[in-house]
Amino acid sequence: MHGLSRKQLISEGQSPLEVAKAMSRLFDGKILCSDNPADCYWLDVLYEAAGIEPTFGVRPPLEIFIGRELATKALALRPAFRDHRALGDVRALEACVSHYLQEGSCSIEE
Repeated sequence: MHGLSRKQLISEGQSPLEVAKAMSRLFDGKILCSDNPADCYWLDVLYEAAGIEPTFGVRPPLEIFIGRELATKALALRPAFRDHRALGDVRALEACVSHYLQEGSCSIEE
């Protein structure tokens, strides 16, 4: 996916424990934003391989901004993703936030 060979990862990479500890130091007590469930999956894989627990959480950005229930409704209004592209993802999320802000209330109708 990222163009890295297994050989390159072994020769230039760091151990899961080193990476997990560095991430925990950097993000300790913070909530990171990600709208991709795969990010949470791979963080779980990393921390399981490292044998430690993360000191931070990961939640979808809209959930942090407007709460889980409204985020679920807002995300249902966004256009379907064809491919994962950061710019397209950001534009769709921006449209959801704009819709919420224009409503001026906590009610999003489908």
